[in-house]
Amino acid sequence: MSNKAERVLNSIKNNCSIEIYEDIALKVGELYEKPSIAKQGKYIKALLEELSNRCGIETAEKIMRPCGHQCLSDKTIKTVKALYEKSDSALEFLKLLNDNHIGGGNLHMKDNKIIGVYDMCYCGIPKATESMPTAYCECSAGWLEKLFSSAFEKEVTVKKIDTILKGADKCTFEISYL
Repeated sequence: MSNKAERVLNSIKNNCSIEIYEDIALKVGELYEKPSIAKQGKYIKALLEELSNRCGIETAEKIMRPCGHQCLSDKTIKTVKALYEKSDSALEFLKLLNDNHIGGGNLHMKDNKIIGVYDMCYCGIPKATESMPTAYCECSAGWLEKLFSSAFEKEVTVKKIDTILKGADKCTFEISYL
């Protein structure tokens, strides 16, 4: 997959019935080769709206999480693993991530959970798309999930607390790793 819109469509194909995938793909239509960020955003918005109308918001969120996994580069994973290896504690690891501005640069601990805060939306697609569905934010949750599960070499749980697309002034995620 070469762009985010194709990854979202592929995630629908992999996580929904073939009937739902084909119906949504038919309704939304094809995406031009090498689309701009704005065209990808418009396409993803249409996909998420169709999916939410047909299957519910939970399904649309489920579709976006694996897309976030794919947005995390192998280079970043390698860097994060190296930072984790050289840290002596979770707090030191978060400081190293913050110092390297990985994960938004605003990671901290609260009640034995990692809290990730983005003071801005780092993805250009929702910035270029008016009224992007909030299900899109599961992409960031998926990104954080892949980041921390790669570092810790075990499953983590990421919960979306609040997001800019929901009208908040920042995005907040809670990462459970114990």
